[in-house]
Amino acid sequence: MFGPYARLVFEYVEKFGTNPIRMKSRKILRRMSEVSKLLSSGRFSYLKRAYSISRQGVPASLSVVNNKHFESPLESHNYLKKVMIQVAERQLKEKRDARDRDLRKRGSQGRFSDDEISIGEFARQTNRDVVSLAGMIGRKMP
Repeated sequence: MFGPYARLVFEYVEKFGTNPIRMKSRKILRRMSEVSKLLSSGRFSYLKRAYSISRQGVPASLSVVNNKHFESPLESHNYLKKVMIQVAERQLKEKRDARDRDLRKRGSQGRFSDDEISIGEFARQTNRDVVSLAGMIGRKMP
């Protein structure tokens, strides 16, 4: 069910104060199934806002939560979600930065896809359109 993350998940579920296991097995099962949904979908919501996180982001967030010492047992997944939001936003920023670097690199090399044009080509096309439009001013339209 959790594959290589089983230990992380169980350690996280223990943060909810679910010992002894026999007496709180339904609560443990519910918490584990909630974490399973997070791991499988990579989507979650917090304060009516939807977030998406990579498959590597959830275990990284679990590790952060597991390494933190809490004075009292956790009551909800809110702390995990706050950590996941930070990880998700960092991943999104890294993805945007990589895409921007790639676009700048392709732009400086003059390589674009079929629907993209270089700045010089855009200027030539725009100038040609402006010149042809200026030539039409004062003429009667057929």
